[in-house]
Amino acid sequence: MDASLLMLPIIGFIDGDHPIMTRTIEAVRAQLTPHSTVHPGLLYRYRLDGPDSLGDGLAGTEGAFTIASFWLIEALALAGNTREANELFETLAALAGDLGAFAEEIDPATGAQLGNTPQAFTHIGLINAGLRLAGTSAKGQAPASAAPAPAPRTG
Repeated sequence: MDASLLMLPIIGFIDGDHPIMTRTIEAVRAQLTPHSTVHPGLLYRYRLDGPDSLGDGLAGTEGAFTIASFWLIEALALAGNTREANELFETLAALAGDLGAFAEEIDPATGAQLGNTPQAFTHIGLINAGLRLAGTSAKGQAPASAAPAPAPRTG
């Protein structure tokens, strides 16, 4: 299980409200939400424990992978759950550091910023989630005025 599965509707691979995708969102949340979290929406990038763990091979523990939480917000919005997506966006935005910046990871128990700070990758996720919630991002959605593709020319 990897949080990057949340990118599937964002890049247009599958509709966000398709039953397979909504079940995938549920599975990602069930398997990648840190047990010790006090902040809804935080996710690990991948499983860190158990026999199927990919692990990163480094000593110590991992924090929640911050951009994965913003992927979750976009996936929820594309699934039609905009109320929860907006609530999670507000919750996560409140976890920004003193300067309004985000780190690569967040400690799920305390909300403290961990790892590389500021992390541009995380801020791209924040911006994309904000654009999605504002209705100004067309990524992952067919344009409303899309004309059918022209028929191939013969002869």
